[in-house]
Amino acid sequence: MPESNEFVDVVIIGAGPSGLLAAQQLGKQSIDTIILEEHAKIGIPTSCAGLISVSGLNRLGIRLPDSVILNRVNGAQFYSPSGQMIKIEQSKPQAYVVDRARFDQYLAQHTDLRNIPIRLNTHAIKFNRPLWMKNQGVEIQTTNHESKKHTSIHSKICINAEGCKSKILRQTGLSPPNKSNILPALQYEYQDVPNLNPTSVEIFTGHKIAPGFFGWLIPTGTDTARVGIACKYPYSPRKHLEYMINQHPFLKTRLHGAHKYGTLGGRVSISGPINKTYADNFMAVGDTAGQIKPTTGGGVVIGGLCAQIAGKLAAKAILLGKYDSNVLKEYQQKWKLLLSKEFLAMKWFRHFFNILNDSDLEKIFTKFTNHSIVSRIEDIGDMDLQRDAIFTGITQIPFLDFVPFIPKAAISLVKSL
Repeated sequence: MPESNEFVDVVIIGAGPSGLLAAQQLGKQSIDTIILEEHAKIGIPTSCAGLISVSGLNRLGIRLPDSVILNRVNGAQFYSPSGQMIKIEQSKPQAYVVDRARFDQYLAQHTDLRNIPIRLNTHAIKFNRPLWMKNQGVEIQTTNHESKKHTSIHSKICINAEGCKSKILRQTGLSPPNKSNILPALQYEYQDVPNLNPTSVEIFTGHKIAPGFFGWLIPTGTDTARVGIACKYPYSPRKHLEYMINQHPFLKTRLHGAHKYGTLGGRVSISGPINKTYADNFMAVGDTAGQIKPTTGGGVVIGGLCAQIAGKLAAKAILLGKYDSNVLKEYQQKWKLLLSKEFLAMKWFRHFFNILNDSDLEKIFTKFTNHSIVSRIEDIGDMDLQRDAIFTGITQIPFLDFVPFIPKAAISLVKSL
């Protein structure tokens, strides 16, 4: 049984970027809010490759200090299974490679939370709807990992930013992202990497490399890099990462002499958003809600934009004194208005990409070596809002060349709906 009871207007579960950005909006309206973070330190453990777009940070209103930024990259090099390369590059930095733990800590310390407390080591274990609250609030039961104290927090609204595990989400009756679309990932950290281009991310494709996803090399400095993959279960990320490092035609000789000094495991979600992200007294944001790019698994910017919408609406609902789903459905309406077409395009591309075999990929890479196609994508490309780049790239391929892929494109469209 809980040892104590508390009452607040809003409880936020999770002090990652989505939880913190939702809290920022509540702080602006001086709404009584608590953030619960299960770990002892914000941002640790980390499970993110740490590549965040400059344009996305600007959309979120975040300006990072140099102490958080490890490197700046201008573009990316995409490799086919055989080693064909397509290079997309701009004249100025398009993304920052960040120290993810410092990034989260910076948001917690410098985002204007207006003294909203963050309770570390505090794990939300149960979500209830007490009858005595008469649909005017919910109960979050928590346990503190240090003190072992159990607390029952009653709030008018709960914003769930707990991440992919979705334990609390399930207890609300909402459906979490499909487990088959949450991929195991593994990443090695290297130093003394020879012949490294520090301004370009490298992406490695192919079923033998990373079935269901891709591999990456992200430069963190002039001679340091993160090298990793994600792949669909039951494939082993360790086995495929070792294969990529030792067998990919463009990578297999490049890490000779480099020193591996770190290993990081994690998960990548490619499901796209869940069907319903709200209920009475409840909103799900970020990874919990599947608000992640199905193309790359990145969610800081997309999830952050949705979290800001949720935070603003929660503040509005508290001030109105109405917290049921008739009010909170506006959250889903707003994030869908902003992002639903983006998610549809990215889900379509992810399904299409996964259907292609290595021979198909080689043919498409051959078409995309056309400089005019690459230039067109460079002109309109956006790391977060990818719809225009996806369909511009596809439509730039001559129709007769694309005809063999139409059946797979159609199947992908059906799967993405």
